[in-house]
Amino acid sequence: MLVDQLSTPVLRSLVVCFAGGGGAVLALTFVRARWSELVSYVAAHRQRLALAIAFLRLPVRAERVVLVQGVLLVAVLGLLTTGHHLPASVLFTFALAPRPILQNRSLKRITTIETQLDGWLYGLASNLRATPALGEAIASTTALVQAPLREELDLLLKEHKLGTSMDEALGRMAGRIGSRTMQTALASLRIGQRTGGQLPDILERSAQALREMARLEGVVRTKTAEGKAQAYVVGVIPFPLVALLHYIDPGFLNPLLVSARGHLVLAAALVLWLLSIVVAKKVLRVDI
Repeated sequence: MLVDQLSTPVLRSLVVCFAGGGGAVLALTFVRARWSELVSYVAAHRQRLALAIAFLRLPVRAERVVLVQGVLLVAVLGLLTTGHHLPASVLFTFALAPRPILQNRSLKRITTIETQLDGWLYGLASNLRATPALGEAIASTTALVQAPLREELDLLLKEHKLGTSMDEALGRMAGRIGSRTMQTALASLRIGQRTGGQLPDILERSAQALREMARLEGVVRTKTAEGKAQAYVVGVIPFPLVALLHYIDPGFLNPLLVSARGHLVLAAALVLWLLSIVVAKKVLRVDI
């Protein structure tokens, strides 16, 4: 009888230990299988942040931003396990905020450069009529433009002084800015320099074409700005709304989480939410 009484607790303990050990082994195996993918994603994310930070000339390192994001995500997991969903949603928003903020600031910087481009091309064409050397003509126009285009031209001239050919430096500038308008202007400049044609005339025609393109893009941007704002609201508002409902009444959303019908409703809502984002992106993607 004593053996029977002892065997049941011991057997249960052994089962729990084996089950826990097996679960831990499976979890470690999954983590090791996905670890390389996670490391690659973090490295790519850090590289994108580093490029955006370098483009914006910000006094911060990408590694520090990634570290802060990681700490915030760990804090989010801790808050979720303790049931604090509203603070977790707030911290999760802060953790994801750096990349959209950098993208928004980069877009504004690129837009500012595009608005300065046609005037710079006209000035460059005038200087090329007096100075046949392209590097000297660009250096003469640097003082005539404001930041951020002046900063990019300064970097272009520094690369050229350090031994980079003007053609390669122009290509790096186009890739660094990432603007189709800038790439078109610098491509015409590089082609005109290679072929030895009437470069000032080519630049003036390019400036006229870019000015008309900028006008059309401004019209399209104005017409689609309201629709983009509405699309952002539709895409973001469900998460804080759910967190607010849970904070006001913690049991309000329980029927969606404990029943099969609730799971179906959640799945349908998620599918419709994703479809609305895809449709909104396709409708607002206007190319001229």
